[in-house]
Amino acid sequence: MKPHTNLLKEIMRTAPANVRLFQNDQGNVETVDGRRIKYGLLPGSGDLVGWCTLTVQPEMVGRQIAVFLSVEGKTPNDRVRPQQQNWLEIVRAQGGMAFVARSTEECWSEWRAAISDLSD
Repeated sequence: MKPHTNLLKEIMRTAPANVRLFQNDQGNVETVDGRRIKYGLLPGSGDLVGWCTLTVQPEMVGRQIAVFLSVEGKTPNDRVRPQQQNWLEIVRAQGGMAFVARSTEECWSEWRAAISDLSD
């Protein structure tokens, strides 16, 4: 398996119980009648997308909400493309959590930091 694929699988395997991630493969396929069908989210969107369930604090009576989560997995030598950086910025600007992870440790460290940012 490729290092990038291994990283994504390991991030998904080590996800905390309140995190649900899905692999966001992108591409296109040709049908038998010659049409092309695109799949995946927008170009530049995260390799892993999903949500993180959080318990809202007292001012919202302890209700749980799901916060959109996007993880861009990169091996140590990979670079973030401009479309990917744009996606990360859009998700953050809209109140979601989005970050680049080069290891499972970095992934969950960034996730904890994003949760902390939500409560500031």
